[in-house]
Amino acid sequence: MNSRIRALAARWIASNTTRQAKRLWREWARKVSGRRHQLQVFVAIDDPYSYLLLQALITLQQQFQYELVLRTVRDKPQAFYPDLVHWRRHSVVDAGYLAKRYQLQWPVAQPQSEQLHCTERLNSFTAQLLLAEQGQQPLAGMLELFHQYWQGQSITAAILAAPLQSQLQYNQATLRRLGHYYSGMAYYEGEWYWGLDRLWHLQQRWLQLGLAVDPKAISWFDHTQLRFGAGSNTNAIHHPGTAHPGERTEKKGQPLRFYFSARSPYSYLALEQLVKLSCHYQRPLQIMPVLPMVMRGLAVPNCKKMYIFLDTQREAQRQRLPYGYVADPLGKAVEHCYALFAYAQQQHKEVAYLLAFARAVNSQGHYADTEAGMRTIVEQAGLSWQQARPLLSDNSWRGWAQENLTELQRLGQWGVPCVQYGEMVVWGQDRLWLIEEQLLAESAAFNDVMVPLSAGEPD
Repeated sequence: MNSRIRALAARWIASNTTRQAKRLWREWARKVSGRRHQLQVFVAIDDPYSYLLLQALITLQQQFQYELVLRTVRDKPQAFYPDLVHWRRHSVVDAGYLAKRYQLQWPVAQPQSEQLHCTERLNSFTAQLLLAEQGQQPLAGMLELFHQYWQGQSITAAILAAPLQSQLQYNQATLRRLGHYYSGMAYYEGEWYWGLDRLWHLQQRWLQLGLAVDPKAISWFDHTQLRFGAGSNTNAIHHPGTAHPGERTEKKGQPLRFYFSARSPYSYLALEQLVKLSCHYQRPLQIMPVLPMVMRGLAVPNCKKMYIFLDTQREAQRQRLPYGYVADPLGKAVEHCYALFAYAQQQHKEVAYLLAFARAVNSQGHYADTEAGMRTIVEQAGLSWQQARPLLSDNSWRGWAQENLTELQRLGQWGVPCVQYGEMVVWGQDRLWLIEEQLLAESAAFNDVMVPLSAGEPD
């Protein structure tokens, strides 16, 4: 398919009109078939996000009228978990942050990794979960098992006998058939919602469908948004002679170190928010570009690509950011982007440059593998195309891109977007609120030690 046609198709698929049309069609089909409003939730015992999601379902059941179907899964295919060891370590820490944010149960001290991921123990708890999902009160029964597992308790050994194996295989096949790959996922009529982080979208959808028990008494799952400037944009693309939100200014303090990929749509969303954080709290923004996963030889299956694309569209709309007119920059376009990064740094416009690039390939349909596309990006960032054009074939960036990746891995991370601020390291554009909490704490401490001068004292 012609690249321009692909970009236009992506724009159509990601449009709000298309999403609303799909939802209307699914609702019509549900009524015709006589289906109830059914939410399917896929959980794995060793997934901390599943643990938190089950607790959140108690709140959802109090707020909305729907049928809940719980499905136990276990497998973690390597194609979807390219670095399972780091994922497990990160997910436990990250889930702890979320549990505290939403005041959910979370063990003060987690069991050792060897105990959590012992095959025999995993199989026993998985077997018990499969039995519980068939019980009279599956949510309560499964939650109790999660409590025991994450508190390091033991249960009566259970065997994954043939009927339970068949049930497990059916659940995992259903997960794949419906188009997903992770546990801790909720599925409702054609759309996926990941853990606590996407329940806000589900609540909004159900509110529109009239499923709320009391529309005025909904507790929203929206506690991970930035406190300042929520929903605001970083304003228009730079034009020569005007100030650009991403232009480097004199900021003091520790930098916000941002590990960024030119192909990652979540990096685009994170960059937009980090520019606001940097300007609002007057902290330097230091961007550390790395190669996209595919260009590092890691597989990204098609269903994962599609979920990320559609999920980014929802999150972009929530942040009032344009997204969907995508010109996939994989390959030559990423190389072009990184080849000019050093030049943009020399001009003190590296943030403005990457902001222009991210917007161009994610929301404006500009193909950066062409000189015409790159010229548009360079000039939108307030840079000189005449100076930039000869640098497009420069390959010296490969050295620092690899160094950035090595540093990212040293932090215990495997992908982007990732942000480091002091000792705090977070992954995903959903966790920038943790960085903001740190910035707010520092601001409060600074204000506490600032004593106002008396009227007669010299300054």
